[in-house]
Amino acid sequence: MVTRNSANTYIVPTTANEVTAPAQPAFSAYLGTSDLNVTGNNTVFYLGDTDVGTALTSIFDQNGDFTLGASGGAYFTAPVTGKYYFDVKVQLGGLVAACNLLILDLVATSRTQRLIGSNPYTFGYNGELTVCGSCFVNMSATDTVKVRCAAYNSGGDVVDVLLNNTIFSGYLIC
Repeated sequence: MVTRNSANTYIVPTTANEVTAPAQPAFSAYLGTSDLNVTGNNTVFYLGDTDVGTALTSIFDQNGDFTLGASGGAYFTAPVTGKYYFDVKVQLGGLVAACNLLILDLVATSRTQRLIGSNPYTFGYNGELTVCGSCFVNMSATDTVKVRCAAYNSGGDVVDVLLNNTIFSGYLIC
């Protein structure tokens, strides 16, 4: 059985009864160009902020709810009220010994979720570091979420957000 309206297929079962939902909100994007010297001196950087960096590159955006780049950062807009799951991975370069605090936050309309808040040396720091985190967020329709990162006490904005392993993705759970 296929459930449809006049323009879209909403639920598609296969002959083996696996179900896909092609209109279900889901996205994944990556940083295609490194953003150099964007944090380190207590400067906050939003992933996909086109004022100081580059837009993200889409892997997929199943329902068209993700904005790849904007002033203030790339963001996902919830099309419906529900519970959403987000996953973030950010690769940083140019970390110096003076940097004693690194944060990675998921900033949603309703609240900010701290994913990482630690001294980079606790991760086996060597100048480059990949940090990641994930969480569930309860969102109302039109709420937004974006990624914020910052490195502190580096003596200048010398920390880079690198292209190889910087990914932001999410989807509606229920």
